Amino acid sequence: MSDFQLKPIDLKNNSEICVSFRADSFKISFLSDREFWTRYGLQGEKYLALLSSKERIEGFHLWSQDQITGQVELGMKGSSTSLHGHVYLYSLVSEMRGKGLGKILDDFSIRYFQEKGASKVTLTVSLINRSAVRFYEKQGWKNIGVNEVEAQQSQTGLSVYYMERDLMPL
Repeated sequence: MSDFQLKPIDLKNNSEICVSFRADSFKISFLSDREFWTRYGLQGEKYLALLSSKERIEGFHLWSQDQITGQVELGMKGSSTSLHGHVYLYSLVSEMRGKGLGKILDDFSIRYFQEKGASKVTLTVSLINRSAVRFYEKQGWKNIGVNEVEAQQSQTGLSVYYMERDLMPL
């Protein structure tokens, strides 16, 4: 796995692939990317604005030589008294799924949040994305229940679960 590197997203040169990864995550999680385009604009412009602000989300691409093979989006959530990490996206190009690269994204995320001093990290996952749920459980994530806010905001009506992982300090 040493052939892979994670680098900060370069939106100037890679905005289209960023939009592609995020739209694909909606297809996988909600069986359609329609909600992505409704939420984030016909070209994904609202999504790109969110990524470019870096106030809430920091994004990284997984590179294999000169090819982008994955994307991860991370951020801190909560208040000053209960700040924790949150994974907004793990995504891999379809031909790279099931080859162990998700572990690279997960390990990177855990280190990222440990370096920021987070004691736990959360993510949301669609219940129908069983392979993702199994992957997260294998990595030590625990299902902590339905994300009611996301379920209410979603036009799909599909359940979205919160998962959580406790972190050990560095």
